[in-house]
Amino acid sequence: MDLINPASGGVKLQIPRAKARGASSPQLLGANNLEARDVKTRPFELYFLFLRDQKLAYNLLFAAVHETLQDLALSKLGARLGFTAVLHTWTQDLRYHPHVHCIIPGGGLDPSGQNWISCMHGFFLPVHALAPVFRSKLLQKLRHAANAKKLHSDAQTIDDALHQATQMDWNVYAKPS
Repeated sequence: MDLINPASGGVKLQIPRAKARGASSPQLLGANNLEARDVKTRPFELYFLFLRDQKLAYNLLFAAVHETLQDLALSKLGARLGFTAVLHTWTQDLRYHPHVHCIIPGGGLDPSGQNWISCMHGFFLPVHALAPVFRSKLLQKLRHAANAKKLHSDAQTIDDALHQATQMDWNVYAKPS
């Protein structure tokens, strides 16, 4: 299967067919596997950064989501994931609330890309691990952008917001479909 990845400048990606463990012939996988729906969200204290530097902040948000899911899938499942992520910037009642929805198949390819590894039935990744890992990754990326003077706010305001964000629990909502 060929896909075009706009982030790579339109480079065509070859998606290999994988062989399921125990399967006798190669097949594309995912349609009948557990699918997790995952929402990554961030605290209100960071909204002003997202409003002022939307392109940068949303790119950092997607990068943090990607790294969180890939790192946890590799460490907990031994697999590399493919997933669909969609940015929502508003709630149903039109309040600014940038967050990412992900649709994640119930497994992934082993590091060689040749074999499918399914998650245990009803279990994908430990939800309790998602929030702190995601928080750490996003705040690290925002801190790096602030240090590089890529954020358009004064340093003290950014420092205060990032410090407040580290002190609170973040919400990651996940449910099997």
